[in-house]
Amino acid sequence: MENLNATSQEVLDDNLSYREGPIGNKLDQLVDGVEMLPISRILAESFIDSAKNGVLPFMQNQNVNFNLGGMYAVKHLLLKDICEIMNEIKATYLTFTFVQIDPQDSRVRLTPYSRNRVIYMVASLQTQGKNTIDGNNYLIINANQDLTLKDLKISNESLKELNDFYLDNGHRVLTNYLGRSNTFYISYHIVDLIDTLSKDASDTFKINLCEISDVKKVIFENNLGDRFREDQYKKHFETHEKQMTLVFSTEKGYYDMGSLYP
Repeated sequence: MENLNATSQEVLDDNLSYREGPIGNKLDQLVDGVEMLPISRILAESFIDSAKNGVLPFMQNQNVNFNLGGMYAVKHLLLKDICEIMNEIKATYLTFTFVQIDPQDSRVRLTPYSRNRVIYMVASLQTQGKNTIDGNNYLIINANQDLTLKDLKISNESLKELNDFYLDNGHRVLTNYLGRSNTFYISYHIVDLIDTLSKDASDTFKINLCEISDVKKVIFENNLGDRFREDQYKKHFETHEKQMTLVFSTEKGYYDMGSLYP
């Protein structure tokens, strides 16, 4: 496999435009040429395996609760409704903020391994500048199917309370695991979201709480494609190994479109 930019000394700024617009499915952008294997599946499964062998047991040993197996879900219909609202209010990003929530909350159906507050992700509709529009925060992940988006909406104040608990508890544990600050939130551009929903009409999108693996090692060991795209690797993965991320999956494939913060 040829490395197109093996000698490149380019330093990438965190404020580059790729963080501020649609980027597509990052898992499919790392090589050029004929794919002998589905790259998105190989990389996603390596992220899932890394979590099973790394961050998930670490969190459990530190008494940080999460949904069984690190698996969550969201209905296609809810995501479609979210897109419609985003169009109406001219929101640019669907941002999932990491929080810790009461697993007994009647608005959601969670199966954590203990009674402690559980790691969860609240969806917010935001501007280009990452400001939430009119308190549009929703508990769409593992939502009670009898509830509408109106029922699942929470205030900015409620979100802050849930996020503060995460920052004081789960996030501290994750920072110890990584050795530096771990994930605060993940933002999906509306163009990427609409594109995915139009291509995949599956009833439910599974959400895998993952840990980013050594992406370059996985690609080269599996001989994925003809030419490794160093520029895409530097933009999206080089400094994020061991960081948490979310990978959406259906029977049709795996999707990792979001920008991670930090």
